[in-house]
Amino acid sequence: MSFSDTSDTLTLINNRACIREGEPMKEKEIVDSIREYLQTIPKLFFWKEHGGQFGTAGIPDIIVCYKGKFIAFEVKRPGGKPTLLQKITLNKIEKAKGIAKLVTSVEQVKEIIENL
Repeated sequence: MSFSDTSDTLTLINNRACIREGEPMKEKEIVDSIREYLQTIPKLFFWKEHGGQFGTAGIPDIIVCYKGKFIAFEVKRPGGKPTLLQKITLNKIEKAKGIAKLVTSVEQVKEIIENL
């Protein structure tokens, strides 16, 4: 749910103030809103993959198991592009009959989950 206050300068996403009008959300804010949404779904398991020194390069940001399906979400800001390694990984997941999606909003994730 998104809406603006009367001054139209503060936007609320998932009942949290997180961006100023006209400023794009940070990737972490998008990931956080997706995680909050996923926590509301019964019988859904997910984890947030952590990149960096101890993570595996190219693994999507959020991995989900729901209704017997393996789903991987690579999260980017609107207009963001996956790296070559991320594209290769998403392609490998799809070839293995998993669902691999590049998403830029919690709304996209909701649509994917609701259509399973």
